Amino acid sequence: MDRCLDIQRLLSGYLDKEISVADSARIEAHVSACRVCSRELLELTRLKGIVVNRERKSLPPDFLVSRLREQIAAVQCDRGNGSWLAGVSNFARKLLPVPIAAVVLSTMVLILSLQQTVNTYSLNDTMLNGKQITTEAALGLMLGLQNEY
Repeated sequence: MDRCLDIQRLLSGYLDKEISVADSARIEAHVSACRVCSRELLELTRLKGIVVNRERKSLPPDFLVSRLREQIAAVQCDRGNGSWLAGVSNFARKLLPVPIAAVVLSTMVLILSLQQTVNTYSLNDTMLNGKQITTEAALGLMLGLQNEY
């Protein structure tokens, strides 16, 4: 059993032809007599064949240049070189119009409600003064078409 462990440690070097001739002869003699080590050598040979025959994929020629440019752009963005939107993420840029629209709409509602309040007070003042007012004139006062009757 100890002899099998010694042989199995040398099998990888044997396949790569990195061991001495004497060790190679010893391995060959042992493998021809030992089924366990023979299977181990067969399995290592099969694995080496898979690794050697595996197709190597190459990167496009400008891959490293484009990666470098992306990283430089990211660093410049982090440092603030660019527009004020450069540091804002894509998601935040899409959400940016939402609060702006809310502010604009609330301002418009406020202005219209103040105008409506003024017009309502104008109508009340006109009616409290005892003046006769037509429905059309009252509607004009409420809508802001007339300031006074």
